[in-house]
Amino acid sequence: MFLIITVYPMKSLLCPLFLILLTLFYSCTNNNVVQQTPEPPDAIAIIKKNKEITFKMSEPILHRKLKELAIHSVQSNLEPGVRVNVNSIQIQNISIAGTNVLDLGYIYYTLIHDGTPVSYASTLQQVGNYYVIPPSAITHSCRNQECSACSFLTTKEGEIKGCKCDDADAESSGSSCNHSITATN
Repeated sequence: MFLIITVYPMKSLLCPLFLILLTLFYSCTNNNVVQQTPEPPDAIAIIKKNKEITFKMSEPILHRKLKELAIHSVQSNLEPGVRVNVNSIQIQNISIAGTNVLDLGYIYYTLIHDGTPVSYASTLQQVGNYYVIPPSAITHSCRNQECSACSFLTTKEGEIKGCKCDDADAESSGSSCNHSITATN
């Protein structure tokens, strides 16, 4: 019984091996490959490959979640014992924006409480390709103080740093907006 061993020249093995490794490396680093992240059960939005953000959660559920955050914020600014009339709250103008800060985004919305519009923004946490409202969400609000249109001031990275009055004559009329921050625990 003889054992025949065939020896291949090393050069002939290196070329196919190199091509296989190169192909594997390219396919793992190719930007066209979408990372598959399991969808969190509380996902509000999905972030697509082109950075476009689309809502994932149904509108009624999203409105309910935003009302909860806003009510917590409103309630924290009221006198003890005074309760918010939940039926008098409407949510409008919902939008989402990412930031240049790792894993942070904001959901912006307008809450109309007893006929008065208040601008809100709550933090979102990025989980893979999704945005969720974290358990310790931070909610910013801009309340009108003799100003008909308040908006948020942001840093160049997209983080909220305050409020401003968008009225044309805001500076001369003394109109302003109050910025408040509320954390949920």
